[in-house]
Amino acid sequence: MGIDQLDFLIEQLSDPVVAVDRQLIIVSYNKAAEACFQYTKDEVIGKHLNMLMPDNFHTNHNQLAEKYMKDNEPPRSMNNRKTLIYAKRKDGYEFLIKVAISNWHMSGQQYALAIINSFESIAKK
Repeated sequence: MGIDQLDFLIEQLSDPVVAVDRQLIIVSYNKAAEACFQYTKDEVIGKHLNMLMPDNFHTNHNQLAEKYMKDNEPPRSMNNRKTLIYAKRKDGYEFLIKVAISNWHMSGQQYALAIINSFESIAKK
């Protein structure tokens, strides 16, 4: 499976989905993520994942993500940690999210996939 097939699959999901490579560069991003973060796919592909989170989370998140990828950890919910997880929209608005992550290897490269659900959207359901 290549990135084009991955894009097709994640477009079928109603939750926001973001896929990154080992360097946390965004390689796939679905329509639900566009609605959630207010960035278009063209604005995020090839950019660092940090653009979708508050500045004060960058260092800690990057260290945790590096360890997650290096240790090839199994899929899990990130919300089992003691700290809350925030995301940031294009307009700078910060909001709480729930995230499930998984990593996989494709064509000799390692990637991570995040399925996101904001607490605001949960409250609206």
